[in-house]
Amino acid sequence: MLIIVAFVFQALHSMAKLFSYPKSAKLKSRKAIAHLFNQGAYIYKYPIKLYFISNKEGFNKLTASAPKRNHKSAVNRNLLKRRMREAYRLNQSIISHTNYDILFLYTAKEIENYQKIETSMIYLLNELALRNSIAST
Repeated sequence: MLIIVAFVFQALHSMAKLFSYPKSAKLKSRKAIAHLFNQGAYIYKYPIKLYFISNKEGFNKLTASAPKRNHKSAVNRNLLKRRMREAYRLNQSIISHTNYDILFLYTAKEIENYQKIETSMIYLLNELALRNSIAST
């Protein structure tokens, strides 16, 4: 019985690593974000615009943004950023072998539900993975 419990705990712990979003994967540098806007490419799928540029870190670094111009309330901006980060966290395995600085910019004026955001996120991550595979060949 104890062996089964230990095995289940180990399986859950390895799954938690698969869906993690550690502090080291967060893009926080103003200089890096400005470079991303100026030099990076982007992909758009309503309601999210994904800016990306390759980095030398060996893993993806991410940030999410919801402009104050479109969403005056900080509560709503934080809700949108949480939804984008969660959709990324659950679907990051699509681009697990890439090295990008990524910025998700929420462009819609209204608050979309989580399913719409996740659908858009999956499309954007698949498109980014496709561009990465084309660039590496």
